[in-house]
Amino acid sequence: GLAAAFLARNVQLFRSSAQINRLLNARLAEREDELTRTHEQLRQVERAQVLSAERHRMMQDMHDGVGGQLAALLSMSRPGQTDPERMLQAVADGLTDLRLIIDSLNQIDDDLALALGSLRGRLQPLLDAAGVSLNWRIDSRLSLPGFGPDAILQVYRFVQEAVSNALRHGRPHSITIALEQIDGVTELRIEDDGIGFGLAARSATSGGVGLRAMHERAERLGAQFVREGGEDGGTLVMLRWPARRPSQTDAGTETGSDSMDAG
Repeated sequence: GLAAAFLARNVQLFRSSAQINRLLNARLAEREDELTRTHEQLRQVERAQVLSAERHRMMQDMHDGVGGQLAALLSMSRPGQTDPERMLQAVADGLTDLRLIIDSLNQIDDDLALALGSLRGRLQPLLDAAGVSLNWRIDSRLSLPGFGPDAILQVYRFVQEAVSNALRHGRPHSITIALEQIDGVTELRIEDDGIGFGLAARSATSGGVGLRAMHERAERLGAQFVREGGEDGGTLVMLRWPARRPSQTDAGTETGSDSMDAG
C-alpha cells in the first residue's frame, strides 16, 4: 500500500515535472522567436535609416554635381561665350553622372560585385566608340556586401574617372577592370596599356581635378587609393580595402608617382 502510493506519487511528480519542462521550453522558444523578430525589425529600421541618410547625401550630390554642370552649361550658352564642343561635353558629362546615380539607387542588393555589372553596360559603348577593348575580370562568385547606394555611386564615379583619364591621356588599346580578394583584402583595379602617366603628364593640359576627385572618393569609401605606372607604359589605379563594409575601413593614402595631371 505505502510503496504503491509512494510510487504513484513519484510518477505524478515526474509527469508534472515533464509538463513543466515542456511548458518552459515552449515559453523559451516563443521568447527566442520574439527576440529574433525584434532583432530583424530593428535591423530593418537601421537599414532604412542608413539608406535614407545615403539617399539624402546622394540628392545633395545630385544638386551639387548635375546642378553645377547645368549652371556651367547655362554660362556657356551666353552670347559671345558659345563653344559647341564644350557644351556637348558638359551635356554628356551631366547625363553620365545622372545615369550613375540612377543605377546606384536601382541596386536591389548591397553587393559590390553585383553592382559593378550595371556599370559594365555603361562603359562598353564608350570604349567601343573609342576602339578600346574591355577586359572584364569580375569573379561572379565573389560576395562583397555592405555597399549601400552612396558607396556604390562613389565606386561608379571612381571607375568612370579612371576610364575617362585613360581614354583622354593614355591612348590605350585595352582597359582591364578587375575585382578580387587577395589575402583578405579586396582590390578593384583599373589598368590600361597606354603610354603611361609620365608621358601623359607632358601632353595633358588639365589641372589634376580628376585625380583629386579620385582621392576624395577613395577617402569617402574608406579605401586606399593606389596609382602606379609601368616601365613600358600603362597605368594602374586601384581601390584597396579590407574585406568588410567600406564604412568600417580606414581611409588610405596614395602610393606611387603623382606626376600625371589627371583631368
